[in-house]
Amino acid sequence: MNTSVNRPLRGTLIPALLAAAACFCLAQSTGDSTQPNPKTSTDQASQAPVFHAESRLVLVDLVITDHHGDPVTDLKPENVSLLEDGKPQKLVAFEPHLAKTRKPAPPPVKLPPHQFTNFPLTEDQGPVNIILFDLLNTLPLEQAFAKKQMIQFLKDLPSGHRLALFVLGTKLRMIQGFTGDSDTLISAAEALQANRSLLLTSEDDRQTDNFVNSTVYSDARSDPGGASGRIASALSDLVGMQENARADGTLQALTLLAGAVSGYPGRKNVIWLSTNFPFRFGPTDINQKIREQRRYLDPFQGVSALLAAAQIAIYPIDIGGLSTDGAGSVSAPSTGAPSTSIASGQLMARWDSHDAMADIARETGGQAYYGANDFKSMMQRSLQQGENYYTLAYVPANRDWNGKYRKVEVKVTKEGVKLEYRRGYYAFAGSQISKDEIIKLLAYSMQPTIPETTAILMRVQVLPPDHDHKAVSIDYAVAPSDISFSDGPDHLKHAQIDFMASAWDKENKEVARVATPIEFHIRQEVYDQIQATGVPAHQELELKPGTYFLRVGVMDHQTQKIGTVNVPLTVAAVK
Repeated sequence: MNTSVNRPLRGTLIPALLAAAACFCLAQSTGDSTQPNPKTSTDQASQAPVFHAESRLVLVDLVITDHHGDPVTDLKPENVSLLEDGKPQKLVAFEPHLAKTRKPAPPPVKLPPHQFTNFPLTEDQGPVNIILFDLLNTLPLEQAFAKKQMIQFLKDLPSGHRLALFVLGTKLRMIQGFTGDSDTLISAAEALQANRSLLLTSEDDRQTDNFVNSTVYSDARSDPGGASGRIASALSDLVGMQENARADGTLQALTLLAGAVSGYPGRKNVIWLSTNFPFRFGPTDINQKIREQRRYLDPFQGVSALLAAAQIAIYPIDIGGLSTDGAGSVSAPSTGAPSTSIASGQLMARWDSHDAMADIARETGGQAYYGANDFKSMMQRSLQQGENYYTLAYVPANRDWNGKYRKVEVKVTKEGVKLEYRRGYYAFAGSQISKDEIIKLLAYSMQPTIPETTAILMRVQVLPPDHDHKAVSIDYAVAPSDISFSDGPDHLKHAQIDFMASAWDKENKEVARVATPIEFHIRQEVYDQIQATGVPAHQELELKPGTYFLRVGVMDHQTQKIGTVNVPLTVAAVK
């Protein structure tokens, strides 16, 4: 995935922007009367956003270990060469991220009252780590054992590691944000309940279905227009619908996860606990079933590009554990199904799943783990592997952004080492999510159970009603580096941004929403001026007295990036 030149510098921009927070334009507190009109274009200083770079970088995180499995910490730029589609590329950046050189975390930034942000409030303290516990693609029995192993892993969590817990069920939920407190993480993990996925069939049911389907299909071939043929067609449609729904839900979850963590600088390691991985990212390894479902090809590529842009490496772990394929337990005596054919089908399905895991890890720079029951050790190795890495950056010599897959190869002069990095990317000129889908995603991102999104960083001030104001006042200051402007023939800078705020009650019911699309058309001097103040906007939301959860969001139409901020809000009765 190509990414703008300012992306690798974002980690250094965050502290600077926070330090300049006092300069951010918050109209309610400063009395600024030049807020943008959501219905008209404007040329006022307070309405202009931000920084845009045309150069495109490709970022590749490299994990290198010796023959003992220990990290190599003395790699130099002269030891590394990188090729794209077999052609050498010039490195423009080489950044080591090593545990031994990291400084202690600075104290958290304290914001003034009524102000909130989705800025990561610490400097780069190494890669952030995520456990994605997949209930959508995992059966309850397997969930229970994996949960115990995960809790044991959290009890022995090394100090200095930031970790967040996400759960994928009918939707993606963050049950614990990034923290290094083992007790807090354990408490969140223990609250997890086993969940039966309505889109996943148990192994026993699958054995029965396989035998019944084979019988029905045999009859259907001799009488395709009869009852057997219609039943076989219905069964096939049902299986396909379930697989499609699981793939859709998983792709949407990865899209949201990429948006949630993209604001954090550096590498993100996602430990994905599941037993079914319903797709692959590689361009040539997509299985035949997916090839027949052409509608999935573009979503796979789009999500792969989002993960690459967010520097996410996936470590899939098969929590199905050791296989018992071929044992007597695989027979289905109630149906008379031959145990040998069922065992063969199970073995092929497991091989396909492991191939999919290896492909996901290879295309994101992680590593797949399967064939063992010690999930705790697998999670520990995933955590250790991603702790030390090098970020390589280059501007591709091939400037044709045609969306095709490009193979990346990294070589080092050291011998006896193992390299882990993503093996390619799709050369898209921009986002591969449609306008309609991104608008739906913005609305979906406003729900209280969805994690905060950091693709656009911002700071907001939210003031409850008082004697002079009957509505809740919301003022935005959006980080300039996250909004893209285009140059027009009128010598103005142009951008279109959607601002949205949704209020939710204690039952997670939406009680109010305000959406404000704003077009910015500004002069160069205004564009330069707002670099220290952020991109401002103002909204008002009328609410009855009560306690609410407010989700505030921003979307850039050109890049289709989204940022959201959580705001606890109490509205008191004003006498």
